[in-house]
Amino acid sequence: MRRKTRTKVKRGLIIAGIIIGIILIIIGVILAVKLNKKEEISYDDGLVCKNYFTEITIDLNSKKVKRDNIETTLTEEFDISKEAEDLAFSGTEEMNNLLSNSVFDISINDEKFTIKNKYQTKNIIVEADDIKEKVEGEEIIKLQDGLYILNFYSEKLTKAMYNYYKDKSYVKNIFFDDVIINEPINDISQTMYGETEIELNGYHSLGVSTMGLDNYHKIINDNGNPKEIVIATIGYGVDIKNEFFNDRIDKNYYNFILENKEIEETINQGSRIAEVLADSTTPNVKIMPLVTVTEEGYTSISSIVKAIAYACKKSDVICYELINTQNRAIDLAIENAFKENIPFCAVSTNKDKNYPAEHGMTIATSSIDRDIGLADYSSKGDFIDFTAPSTDVEEIFNLNSTVSRWSGPEYSNAQIVAAIALIKTYDKEATILDVYNFLRNFCTDLGEAGKDNDFGYGCPNFRDLTISNIDKQSPKFTEVTFENETWEALKQVKIKAEDNIRINAWSVTRNEDGPKDDEWKALEQVTPNLDVVSEITENGKYYIYVKDTAGNTVTQEIQIDKVDNTPPQIAYTIDKSKINEGYAIINVTAEDTESGLYDSPFSWDKITWTQENSKKIVKENGRYTVYAVDNLGNTGEQEIIVDCFPQEGTYELLSEGNIIKSIYVSADWTENTNNNVKIELNQDLNIASWQITTSIYAPRNFVEEPTNRATNTTRNNNTNTQNYSLPNNITTNSLTQNTTTANNMTQENTTANNITQNETSTNTNTTNTNTSTTTNNTQQTENQRATNEPITITTSLEANTTYYLWIKDASGNTNYQAFKIAKAQI
Repeated sequence: MRRKTRTKVKRGLIIAGIIIGIILIIIGVILAVKLNKKEEISYDDGLVCKNYFTEITIDLNSKKVKRDNIETTLTEEFDISKEAEDLAFSGTEEMNNLLSNSVFDISINDEKFTIKNKYQTKNIIVEADDIKEKVEGEEIIKLQDGLYILNFYSEKLTKAMYNYYKDKSYVKNIFFDDVIINEPINDISQTMYGETEIELNGYHSLGVSTMGLDNYHKIINDNGNPKEIVIATIGYGVDIKNEFFNDRIDKNYYNFILENKEIEETINQGSRIAEVLADSTTPNVKIMPLVTVTEEGYTSISSIVKAIAYACKKSDVICYELINTQNRAIDLAIENAFKENIPFCAVSTNKDKNYPAEHGMTIATSSIDRDIGLADYSSKGDFIDFTAPSTDVEEIFNLNSTVSRWSGPEYSNAQIVAAIALIKTYDKEATILDVYNFLRNFCTDLGEAGKDNDFGYGCPNFRDLTISNIDKQSPKFTEVTFENETWEALKQVKIKAEDNIRINAWSVTRNEDGPKDDEWKALEQVTPNLDVVSEITENGKYYIYVKDTAGNTVTQEIQIDKVDNTPPQIAYTIDKSKINEGYAIINVTAEDTESGLYDSPFSWDKITWTQENSKKIVKENGRYTVYAVDNLGNTGEQEIIVDCFPQEGTYELLSEGNIIKSIYVSADWTENTNNNVKIELNQDLNIASWQITTSIYAPRNFVEEPTNRATNTTRNNNTNTQNYSLPNNITTNSLTQNTTTANNMTQENTTANNITQNETSTNTNTTNTNTSTTTNNTQQTENQRATNEPITITTSLEANTTYYLWIKDASGNTNYQAFKIAKAQI
């Protein structure tokens, strides 16, 4: 028992010792931390300058303060009290005490302090692939790949971080954000005193008409649908409240030197440059002022590179209004603009410094005067790309000015910018090379042949420009759809297309060589988009064409296979087997090879439709119409003429005359031949003989009429042999003659027909074989009675054949009358 107790006590003492040891270690660590803790470093600024400056001088002897040669005070610059200012001027030590609480670079020479400040913008510019670290109070602004601006909350932190980053291996270059004083380009005044005013043709600057930009305006206005183009002006801002700029200022304007939306011009030159830009372009071109210069003329490298980077994202062309000293950070920004295909146009002068116009990735312009000569203030050099007018910019912003017009190299630069904006109006995605070549192709060469140091490639001139010069891009189809699986009466083809400028016509044609003139459908609305529906009513291959105003076309071939607007084909037969029973049967069949016959396809009245209507019983001649319909409602119809029932025919006299008194066409038909045609001749004529022919020439042989015509009974006692030419079997009221068909008749009718009468004919001489048993008195009475009766001819004639009825009188005179017979009109 004692051993167990001792063991428990020993174990408890060990655990207690461990706990006490841990507590002592913790206390030791806490004491060590407290003993080694240093006072935190503050990066809050002490003395700062309220204004941008490049240099401040303080003269203790004269107690004068100058900021960039402008007299000022310590109170005004550093926002200190008058007492603090007086104390600082009391001696070198006191002034040092005042300035020591800052990041200023201070130099002292004979009690004259010179102050510079590389951190006053609180920005540093870093060239690096990435910024891998970030401290509290730091803002990292990525301008583009490889270029950053680092912004801090204080000048002290800016200085500390500059020293920190400059030694980092991933930082390629680090730049101070230099504040510099901008040197504006002087406007050259053109007063109206003693000078001739040149006509501006309704514009506000000479360059519009000189360069033919007015013609470019007309092309855009005529064709419509311009893209919105934004010109970024980097420099001075504009008189934004002036009505001249109504609807011409892009909403993305910004002041990068003050970091706000205040863009009122810092010098008047900004509005005049914008005036040229607005005057030289169409309303689709907007101006986006990006201010980088303060009213006092200060600018910073960070404000410039930020403005360039912003312009690359928000604009289509850059109008750079400043001239700077060469700077690596600006170089990187310009190179990025070139990479992004944003034309960068930089102003140049006759001064020695022409950066960034001299940069190989900018467009530089020299200046010409009214007489198309190089202006005195123009730059020269191998960096010059083009030249442009630079004079006669109307003063429209200062009504009290004695200067009516202005000149200067900044305006020739603006004219080239305006031309580029017009080019991009119909080719917004054009590359810098595209734009450059377009300008060059329309240049008037003013100097040595080709590019020279005075005029570059020359002055662009668009007076003869046409839409076909601008637009080389064909429309594009965005949708061509149609249903081609099921049968339809017509197919609707939906056609959608778009063009970079304007579509003005379209066509759907069967002609693979293209639409004929009358096949084009012109669009009344000015639009770059086409959305139409074409109705196709026949199967086959079609070609869809779309044309723009420049004549560029695009075509697409389609095949339509399921159109059915064809009615069924109807066939019929007439069953005449029951004619003797008084009726006939019409049997109808129909075929449709496309959508197929409807379930109840037949009708005789278009009201009742059944299968049974494929038969119809008819009891008289007439015109009957049967209908057949397919599954799409296409209805075919067939007229059926029934003429198999007996029916008298008709006749028609084809020539004038009084030979024929009447014609009777019987109902006795054999196919197309009427078997019982009766022709009554005019009894008032002295007809000695007659003949029926199918020729218009007079026949040689005639059927002679006896002087004393008698009835058949009377003539039974006579025997005559005659030579007649008749069309078919002919019976007169005096003779019965057998002939061949009309087809055997010749023009002269030289073939005599066999004539069968009650008498026997043997030759052309008449021979009496039987002596009449009647007395002469009785014969005379019969002859007199027969003479008063008309001649009636009964024969068989074919329908729709022209016949000529010839007669000859006793004197041998002949005449005819033409006629034809026909079946009755049904």
